[in-house]
Amino acid sequence: MNATRDRKLSHSELSVLKLTSQFGLCIPEATAGLPEAGGLSAASRQRLLDRLVRWQLITPCWLYPGRRCYVLTLAGQQRVSGSGQRRLQVDRPLSSETKLRRFAMLSFCCLGKTPRSPVTPCHEDETGLQDDAPLSGNYYVQNGEKDIYGFLRVDMGGAGRWDRIVAKCTNDARRIVAASILKPYTASGSFEITLATATQQKAERLQRAFCENPAELPVRIAIIPELFHLQAPRPS
Repeated sequence: MNATRDRKLSHSELSVLKLTSQFGLCIPEATAGLPEAGGLSAASRQRLLDRLVRWQLITPCWLYPGRRCYVLTLAGQQRVSGSGQRRLQVDRPLSSETKLRRFAMLSFCCLGKTPRSPVTPCHEDETGLQDDAPLSGNYYVQNGEKDIYGFLRVDMGGAGRWDRIVAKCTNDARRIVAASILKPYTASGSFEITLATATQQKAERLQRAFCENPAELPVRIAIIPELFHLQAPRPS
C-alpha cells in the first residue's frame, strides 16, 4: 500500500496543493492568502510545505539563486486532479522563462493588496475564456461589484528594450479585441492588460509610452521587484 497516496490530507494541505497546481509553482508567502492556511504563522506554513515535500507531493527547486519555490510532483497532481496526464517538474524541469512567467502570475494574483485568480478550466464555462482564446495562458479575473478580466504580459528583461514590450502589449490588445469570444468583456470595459516589470524606472517609461500611444485596451503596469532576479541578463 502506498502511504503517500492513501494519506488523508487536511484542508490546509490540500489547499496548498491546489494553489501550486493553479499557478504551476508556489512560494511560502503565497499560502498566507489561503483561507484554509492564512491563519497559520509563517513557521507553521513552512512546516506544512515541508510535510508535503516529505510526503513527495511537492518538490523544492530553485526559483533563482538563494530563493526556493515548490512545484507539484506527479503524485501531488494526482491528489489535486486525479489525473497524471500533465507533464510536471518530475519529468521536465521548469525553464527559466516558465519560472519567470509563473512567478509573475503568482505574485500579481496572490502577493498584492488586490486578490485575483487565474482563469482556470473550472472558470472557463462561466467566463468564455477557453483554451482556444488568443494568448491563452495568463488570464486572470479580479472579482468585485464588476468583475474585471485581464491578460498578464511579462517583461522578460533581455536587453531592457521598453519599445519591444510596448509593441507586444499593443499587439496583445489588438488580437484580444478582435477575438469574438472575448467581445462581451472588451465591449463592456471589463477587460484589461497588465504588464509586469521589475523596476520603477522602466515602469515609468512604459507608462509614458502608453500615454503617448494608447493601446486598444487599458494597460496597467505592475511592478514586481523580484522579477529582476529571474529576468534574462543584459548582454555585456
